[in-house]
Amino acid sequence: VEPPLKPKLRVLGLFEGIGTGRHVLRELGLDVEKYYSSEIDKDAIRVQLHNFGDQIIHLGDVREVTSAVLDDMGEIHLLIGGSPCADLSLVNFRRKNFDASGSGVLFYEYARILEYLLKKSRERGGTPLYWLFENTCKMEKKSVEIIKRTLGCEPVTVCASQFTPMERKRYFWGNLIGMSSAIKNPGPREVPSLREVPPSYKTVVCDTLPTLTGNKEAQRS
Repeated sequence: VEPPLKPKLRVLGLFEGIGTGRHVLRELGLDVEKYYSSEIDKDAIRVQLHNFGDQIIHLGDVREVTSAVLDDMGEIHLLIGGSPCADLSLVNFRRKNFDASGSGVLFYEYARILEYLLKKSRERGGTPLYWLFENTCKMEKKSVEIIKRTLGCEPVTVCASQFTPMERKRYFWGNLIGMSSAIKNPGPREVPSLREVPPSYKTVVCDTLPTLTGNKEAQRS
């Protein structure tokens, strides 16, 4: 007896950026039926269009992804996203955390959509909803506690240095199967040195780098 066919993935990416989620699913060889993206940065959307064309359905501002919009999408199997960290990060001494005047409050948009999709998934039965939320490790303890309490689980910590020549620790919350054990015991892998992938306009003098941002000061090494 042949096993039942697995449904093609229907995915919603919030704060989608340049479409990394879609890229990863493609690299994993997963069959995607629909990929919805909520993003407002014009340059990021331009990169999405260049790399994926009509493979991504654009939704615009996350605050306009209402329950009616979610209902029109139909079933969603995977929700991913990482809300802006600028107002949560300890690096920003003017951070507003979750104040309504800043960007940190956008976390609650992810939580709102997650809650609604989980409710719809329970009502529908069948394929469960899987979800993943990411944000910076460098935030106030009270901010971490708020996110933990809202999402209902502890985060796992992942550093980019496990996979790339860059030190960048992030928190991940979610319900992906084996998520915690895979991160704690990633198994042997070769991490490339920065010297193996030098930018054409730079002279590389180290094997790894700290976190790079859009700030010019972070790019002087």
